[in-house]
Amino acid sequence: LHVVKAFDESIGVIKSHVWSGGGLQVPIMLHRYSGNEQQAKPWIEMGAMLSFTEAFIDPERGKKSRRTLLETPVEQILLETDGPDLPFADLPRIYAEAARVKGMELKAFQAQIVSNIERFYRVDTRAKNG
Repeated sequence: LHVVKAFDESIGVIKSHVWSGGGLQVPIMLHRYSGNEQQAKPWIEMGAMLSFTEAFIDPERGKKSRRTLLETPVEQILLETDGPDLPFADLPRIYAEAARVKGMELKAFQAQIVSNIERFYRVDTRAKNG
């Protein structure tokens, strides 16, 4: 979902259409998550994934994103690869900074993100082609 300035309204729609009370009926990712940690809380409680852009790296404009990233369980984090302010080539920096914010070793953080991707998209990234 790409939610802009409609977090409260969107959570109501999701709860009425894909929430069974015990969990989400379908996997949900909030693409380019830009809300604060309070707005993230109901989404996290429902089991949604939050996908963060490189915004948390910026010392000034990234404060809100950094706080939200810190409060989001690592099992519910995805990282964007196509932010407007940081070229794709800096993806290693995004991973390193996110691991630092979460207080994790880089390899452990990377492994968790791969696990999150596999679970969300229902794929095995280690599967061999052909």
